[in-house]
Amino acid sequence: TARTTTEMQTKKTTLFSASWCTLVVIVCWCNVASVDADRDGDKDSSADQPISKEVIKELEVTKEQLKISNFVKKNEGYRTSVYSPISKTFQATIGYGFYLDRPGAAKVLEKVIGRSDFEKIRNGEAELTQEEVEELLIHDIRENIQLARDALGNTLFDKLPTDVKAALTDGFFRGELRHSPKTIQLMKDGKWADAAVEYLNHQEYIRAEALGRSGIRKRMEKNQSIFMNHAETPNENVVTPTP
Repeated sequence: TARTTTEMQTKKTTLFSASWCTLVVIVCWCNVASVDADRDGDKDSSADQPISKEVIKELEVTKEQLKISNFVKKNEGYRTSVYSPISKTFQATIGYGFYLDRPGAAKVLEKVIGRSDFEKIRNGEAELTQEEVEELLIHDIRENIQLARDALGNTLFDKLPTDVKAALTDGFFRGELRHSPKTIQLMKDGKWADAAVEYLNHQEYIRAEALGRSGIRKRMEKNQSIFMNHAETPNENVVTPTP
């Protein structure tokens, strides 16, 4: 009887430990998933916070730049301390998608927000203020607006509606349009419907589920919809690529 009682207790302990480990794994997975979602399309609550009037005034943000900034930041996660937007590899990020390991990141932080403690920020030992986060966002928005303008040409870009400019800027901000010369060329040729379809012919979009970053699809599909709506005569015969 004593042996049976001991075996039962051992089984209970083992079962409890297994259940607890399962719970820990689930909680960790949920936390990681929420970070992935923040980066690529599922809205973070802080994305609704308006950029402060002080930052708008200090940086002389135009109405169009503000609209584009609000469009992009709703697609981004938001942290005042370092985080990783994906779970499989650590990519040090802060604010609204500011990648800390990109070339020249330390110089940008010092020039734009006057912070010289880059290593502490990168290692999670220091945080940014809300105002600093917003100033970095405006800096990146302006930089990516210029990249989009350079890619399409001043004449074409400047006459586009603001929503199209915003989608283009978002594509450069996230990165896919930096590596999609065919999409850009179709836009320059005025073939916006074809460009909208080619835009999704991108490995990150096609493999989003496998990469554990399903939010990429939602974000890019929103941009595609804007490009398609801009097409004068959408080509209904073109088929969107599937994974």
